[in-house]
Amino acid sequence: MWRSNGWRGAQRWGAAVAGGLLAVALNAGPGVAAPATALASPEPGKIDLTALYHDSRDGLYRTPGGAVPAGTTVTLRLRTRHDGATSVQLLVRSGGSYQAMPMQDVAPDVDCGAPLPAAGDAVRCDLWATTITTSKPATLGYHFVVRAGTATAQVSDDARGDGGPGVAATSLSNVDWVVTAYEPAFQPVPWLQGAVVYQIFPDRFANGNPANDPNPRQPRYAYPPDATDQVVREPWRTPPPNPSTGGEYYGGDLAGIRSKLPDLHDLGVTVLYLNPIFSSASNHGYDTRDYTTIDPRFGTQADFEGLVTDAAALGMHVILDGVFDHVSADSPYFDRYARQTGTAGACQSVASPYRAWFTFTPAPNGPCAGPAGPHTMDYTGWNSIATLPVLNKREPAVQALVYGATDSVARRWLQLGAAGWRIDTMSDRSFPPGFWQGFRSAVKAAKPDAPIIGEAWQRDQALLLIRGDTADTITDYRSRTPLLAYLGTADARGFADDGMSGLSPAIVASELAGVLEDEPPAVAATAFRLLDSHDTERVLWSLTPGTTAADKATAANLEIGKARLRLASLMQFTLPGAPVVYYGDEVGMTGATDPENRGTYPTNGGDQQLAASYRELATARDTVPVLREGDLRFLLTDAPSRALVFARTDPGALAITAVNPGSAGVALDVPLAQPIDGGTPIRDGMRFRDVLGGPDVTSADGHLRIVLPPLGGALLVPVSGQLLVAPDAPADLSAVRSDGGAVLGWSPQAGAVSYTVWRSPVAGGGYALVGTTSATTFTDHAAPTTALHYVIRAIDTLGNVSATSADVVIAAGLPVVPSAEPGASAEPDSLLMIGAILLVLLVLLGTGIAFSIGRHRSSGVGR
Repeated sequence: MWRSNGWRGAQRWGAAVAGGLLAVALNAGPGVAAPATALASPEPGKIDLTALYHDSRDGLYRTPGGAVPAGTTVTLRLRTRHDGATSVQLLVRSGGSYQAMPMQDVAPDVDCGAPLPAAGDAVRCDLWATTITTSKPATLGYHFVVRAGTATAQVSDDARGDGGPGVAATSLSNVDWVVTAYEPAFQPVPWLQGAVVYQIFPDRFANGNPANDPNPRQPRYAYPPDATDQVVREPWRTPPPNPSTGGEYYGGDLAGIRSKLPDLHDLGVTVLYLNPIFSSASNHGYDTRDYTTIDPRFGTQADFEGLVTDAAALGMHVILDGVFDHVSADSPYFDRYARQTGTAGACQSVASPYRAWFTFTPAPNGPCAGPAGPHTMDYTGWNSIATLPVLNKREPAVQALVYGATDSVARRWLQLGAAGWRIDTMSDRSFPPGFWQGFRSAVKAAKPDAPIIGEAWQRDQALLLIRGDTADTITDYRSRTPLLAYLGTADARGFADDGMSGLSPAIVASELAGVLEDEPPAVAATAFRLLDSHDTERVLWSLTPGTTAADKATAANLEIGKARLRLASLMQFTLPGAPVVYYGDEVGMTGATDPENRGTYPTNGGDQQLAASYRELATARDTVPVLREGDLRFLLTDAPSRALVFARTDPGALAITAVNPGSAGVALDVPLAQPIDGGTPIRDGMRFRDVLGGPDVTSADGHLRIVLPPLGGALLVPVSGQLLVAPDAPADLSAVRSDGGAVLGWSPQAGAVSYTVWRSPVAGGGYALVGTTSATTFTDHAAPTTALHYVIRAIDTLGNVSATSADVVIAAGLPVVPSAEPGASAEPDSLLMIGAILLVLLVLLGTGIAFSIGRHRSSGVGR
């Protein structure tokens, strides 16, 4: 079910983590003297806002980036103008009040880097740092406070709340950056990683057994006698009535789904997600009457067992929809309409064994009984809907029903063949602490590889579920909106891009990167990446030009909509996670939001050319492993054409997706020689074929030229037979300071013919290229006297580039080693290197000074 956004940046993440947040200040090295020629400082009492900078996706400012296992130490840095701040504080919290932590100026008077402050190259900058960690899974929010005399500024995430670069202002934007700390043992459910999911609204998909079609004479809510609550049998292919009472049925059932399994298998589907199939009072099934019984309109338990058996034979898993927040008002537990015999329902009697399952409030002429007699109390309904009384999830008997008992709902259906659970309104705050942890334990005890997929809409809802102690993954509505706003028009669902169209590719890339930044790897690999669902308008409707149904039905507009849908599905199937196809999208079903999005599947098969494109994408996903497992890198966001290009990468594997949403063809020069923080570059001379039938292309001069037709896309994979495996990352890196600079050495790597050397004032990011060498030693003559961090990459004869070495640091103030004679090569031979190292050791032994060189992995590379 859909819920509107309840907050914007107030960061309500629930109770603080047990054990609390552990925050430790970074031990900074000694300060560095100012340069001989002083640079202009800001006026006293003023802060240069343009110099304040933090980017949560840049290893210079946050390392490691993204979500981290609980217990990981995360270094956070903030840039200020040199001598432009007297103090900097990090404000961080986990569900409670902020904890203020002082930061230290760990790299004073350094190049500002990009983006430059307003004064440009005339300004130098300082880097302030501290570290945070939490011992248990948590969602940490943070921002910065900068002071210069009496002046104060704050630096926080921007209003979109998607991570990356933030904003500096004299007042807080009220949006924190986020660090997700997850269970260290959290792993993706293997069969869900890379799955293709097909969502089915059972009543509207296929009628396989007319004998169980709905009976209009069956009691439903206030019928009889109230005809507005009566079940209505609708003919297949007629549009759903608008407005809907929930009582209109078309006859779809489990037998119908079972009959379509071969077609779904041919489409490439590996997972079926069924909207609720348990006994309920409405066609959507979200008002459960009895969790232990299949709704008679859909079939029997035997039908269900036959469905999961046949699906398993085709390699498919069946996921059920669990609605545990509320039940139907005419369920035996509540029995508002007094139809139950035997045990009284909670609404009928204060002595009912189910009375504590619900929350009642005094109300004259109310629908339920109370201590003062009949019709003296009202009750709490989900979203104030009277047909959906909310369960009291703190009640032990409710917990036993859902997951605690040996025959609980969670266990029962897994034992009968269900593969996992999608949980409706899982982030609702009426679920008490520990509820979902108990549910998770029960599910994993019954079936260890059964996933729990939590319904999540906005960021605050998703963050509660993705830490590895509750859900295994989520329904990802958050990435849906920018995709729709990029290719068509986004509907209003409580996101920053509601109602927008023509969204820039740069914003799309940033918002998608922000989703992945918040997600642990196990979630990123399995999240349900959906474009629509039973709670939204159809994706084709969103992508088709026009504002009315008549506009969207014209042949010209519908052709544009379907072309955009091909691009949307191309992105959906090649981004990380599990693409979800809402039944009929693949054959061109369209419609506005509920009830129009719940039409019947076309009996004529719909648009089979569109279906063929879905099959093609599913086949590519199945046969190109990097599309299921690789990291994501955005290669190009072209503002003039609005084209977008991204890559999925793994060591020795690569796939590139290019999308042109424009009405004119475009030739794109895609840069492949990424900066070190952008991942391993893609070498020249690599030949690619287009899975979608476009021309082959070859990389050259650090670029890949891709020509796309109007509303066209490409999925490029390397032509087989090419060597793509790079040498191993250089190892055993060492560094010492000499009076001529920094002397580095490392072990040779098999297959490497050259090495690139990179330098930064801090560990984890901000590395700039120093030089290239064919030797395994290098002298950086331009090295300043401050602390320095170095990493190395190896390159083979074809140009394949290795991952980045571990970081090695030369601390400020280490003993000086005499340099080579003037005019000597910047690449000293091994004897000189050995001599330099021996000299340093002799000096240390003689003076009794002990030191250590820290080695740090550059986590900002290759995410």
